[in-house]
Amino acid sequence: MLIPAGGPAGTREITGRHRLDGTSAAVHLLPVTRRGEEVNPNDLSQDGQRDLEGFLRPARRGFIVGVEERRGDLDLYVHEAASARRSGRPGPQSAGTLSIPSAYLLDDLTYGIVWALTQLDDGLLADDQVLDSEWHLISTYLSLPRSAPSQLLVDLTAAGSSWMGSAFCAQHIQQELANATEVPTFWTREQSGEEAAP
Repeated sequence: MLIPAGGPAGTREITGRHRLDGTSAAVHLLPVTRRGEEVNPNDLSQDGQRDLEGFLRPARRGFIVGVEERRGDLDLYVHEAASARRSGRPGPQSAGTLSIPSAYLLDDLTYGIVWALTQLDDGLLADDQVLDSEWHLISTYLSLPRSAPSQLLVDLTAAGSSWMGSAFCAQHIQQELANATEVPTFWTREQSGEEAAP
């Protein structure tokens, strides 16, 4: 769910549910019209171009959301700001260069993917140093007859903790498969897409 985060205009909170912590992202709404395989901004005024350039300038998580009104309903197209930055900033000479592929139509499945990946990416980036420094714990735990989560991992976000658990399980399965004489059966505790995402 995208809800206002109470920060600068255009910032939206991407709420977690049971297993993900949530994050925020900058969102710039842009009126667009679909033309074939592309969605293009409606004629941007100089102020609109300046606003879009200002939105794309900062290196941050952000999304351009193209909004097209069709038959009394809204079609939303989402484009990551970093990708739009790489393809060139819009400006007076390049107003037509910003386009969003029509395949980026925001439906329920696409929203779910963006929702999960944004939270996972931000959570793992927040935990990058701790995950790197504690990676050796996986091999230590694999050598034990029984294992328990490290007390050092309490500082991880939900995404980092889940990723470390998934990495441990993957290493365990690989270790067990190496010596298996028959197809083993493995059990997983994940019961939802949110739990299985890492």
